[in-house]
Amino acid sequence: MSESVISNYRSKLHRNFGKLFSVCNRHADAIKELSQNIYIESKSRGPEHYSISESYYHMGNTFSTMHKIEEAAGFYNLIFKIWKKILENGQD
Repeated sequence: MSESVISNYRSKLHRNFGKLFSVCNRHADAIKELSQNIYIESKSRGPEHYSISESYYHMGNTFSTMHKIEEAAGFYNLIFKIWKKILENGQD
């Protein structure tokens, strides 16, 4: 199995654990796992690739649940910027 395939699976695993921890109110663990997912995907695709927007969304929800509205808004704003850029310019 190639390194990129392994990295892709590892990234998805971190995202899924982040979502699970968020639902279980284990916010610190959720943030750690989602951050790992964002890091791995950013290395291979760039931080503004549309595939990362799902993790930004879950990160925003986690911060929102913690009543950290400014942090949540920052992640929601990243999603807006990504999709605005895609709609205006396109992206592979």
